[in-house]
Amino acid sequence: MSIHSKFLIHWTGHDFDNSSDIIDDSIREKYVNRLKNDLKEGFYINPGTERIDVQNNTSIAATISRVCLSEVRLSQARVHATKYGKLGIGVNREFIIERKGNPVFYIQSGDTGVIAQNCANLREFIDKNCHDQLKYFEIILAYLKNMSDTDDSKYDFYEEMEWRVTHLEELVPEYITVQDSKNYIYRLKLKAEDIRIVVFPDEETKKRALKDRYIDDFFKDYMPQIATLTDCGNF
Repeated sequence: MSIHSKFLIHWTGHDFDNSSDIIDDSIREKYVNRLKNDLKEGFYINPGTERIDVQNNTSIAATISRVCLSEVRLSQARVHATKYGKLGIGVNREFIIERKGNPVFYIQSGDTGVIAQNCANLREFIDKNCHDQLKYFEIILAYLKNMSDTDDSKYDFYEEMEWRVTHLEELVPEYITVQDSKNYIYRLKLKAEDIRIVVFPDEETKKRALKDRYIDDFFKDYMPQIATLTDCGNF
């Protein structure tokens, strides 16, 4: 049996909901609006920075616009949703690969971070000797991720099995639209048939969303699997 989930899920909502379990009607409405917006415009691709500590109190980092998805099994969804938001929109792996997405490369940080240290050395060399090529190396850096907080042996982030799609000009406009070029905000376009599953925070949010006129029309010809976080615990 494969250890990998057949879904890659983008979790969203943590910017307005950082509760552990209980949500109220105002938060439910925000989740419905978030789903509508993602269906209309696509997944947010906005700037993010992964800072990885290396030796001698230095670090490497690249800020690039990206969208993150997780390959964790649905049975693990509740823990992951608590970190990133309780609305999950899932696509299959082929959808991400077609858009040049990749799994992140998890590395150790701090004193044991040999890959991070060598990336820092290489970045410094490129910056000094062929600065115009640095943008290509920073795309590689954008796929590096800490296995854990610096020198932490728990490796909590490693369990997330994260994938990313980064902004690449070659993906515009077929797959990516420009929302705010000044602030490097883009959207990864979605069609109904691209979406394999939608996971809602609870049953009430699911009911509200499925009664929404726009959402109902969006899925009129194709309906993905629909679940709640409670349902996921039984998968």
